[in-house]
Amino acid sequence: MKLFLVLLMLAAGFQLSSSTFFRASGILHCYEGRRWCFHAFLVEKMLLTYDQIDHQGIHCTDSAMLPYHLEGKQETGILQKTFTIQLHIKHNCSRYGTVRVIQSRTKDVPVEQEFFEFNPSYDFTQTEGIGEVVKDLY
Repeated sequence: MKLFLVLLMLAAGFQLSSSTFFRASGILHCYEGRRWCFHAFLVEKMLLTYDQIDHQGIHCTDSAMLPYHLEGKQETGILQKTFTIQLHIKHNCSRYGTVRVIQSRTKDVPVEQEFFEFNPSYDFTQTEGIGEVVKDLY
């Protein structure tokens, strides 16, 4: 009986499970002229929460530019048609060192796609007023 249900679902065109490999990388810029730090997360946005795909621990630098690189595989379940992917970056590149979080626009990726890459870069000096002020997002 169970085999019959599985075959019926497959015949109806439903996938039981699949996975997609995600990669996000870019350059972060801060021209405040002092030490600054960031913490980056690549997440799948769910209905009420986030599913973390990868994160890059806290990195601090005196340099005006710093690269980031995130990658990982995400599994899907029955009836899911897309992954909703988003990049979150917490940083303190602000006039008074206030911690802010920048969230990229969401990317909807079909579950059939085996690989997805996007490369957003940010100049935090130019986005002073952009980003939610946070104490702790994660």
